[in-house]
Amino acid sequence: MPESHHTAIIVGAGAAGCLCAIELKRRMPPAEITILEAGRHPLAKVALTGGGRCNLTNSFSGVSDLKTVYPRGARLMKRALRAFGPEDTMRWFESEGVRFKEEEGGRIFPASGDAMQIVRTLQRGMEHEGVRVLCNSRVVSVARQDGDAYKLQLEEGRLMGADTVIVTTGGSPKRSGLAFLGPLGLEIV
Repeated sequence: MPESHHTAIIVGAGAAGCLCAIELKRRMPPAEITILEAGRHPLAKVALTGGGRCNLTNSFSGVSDLKTVYPRGARLMKRALRAFGPEDTMRWFESEGVRFKEEEGGRIFPASGDAMQIVRTLQRGMEHEGVRVLCNSRVVSVARQDGDAYKLQLEEGRLMGADTVIVTTGGSPKRSGLAFLGPLGLEIV
């Protein structure tokens, strides 16, 4: 019997969305993975972070309590960093050929000092794995469809379906930035 065809849509083509897409495709090769990005280019903020050098992660050396660096989100950050922490991030990129250097305050940068190395690494991984990236594709709503599937409506009116939806849009300065999730009835904190 053939493997069932699984579709996943990732909303947001920043570092988290792109790395997620690559890993998901590696773990589920037959799956169809699509990233929807509202902006004109994937990884646009990654190219600018750290003054164009890409402050990829932090070693947290010298930090004895996460509350000192994340006063309002220490518990959430502890759980997140336990699941995939700075060492995991560095190990993943090192396996893709990126080397790192640590600077003051535990900030981790690519040794090349070039954020575009991170961008190119993620783009190369997505291309190699066959991940589809659709830019200028702003999601205006995500709703449950029949069974366990989802229906996404894009700004231009187009509809897309998926078995799995992963949201990697980063933080939103306003609650309205996550309004597209409204139809799911999720508690947004």
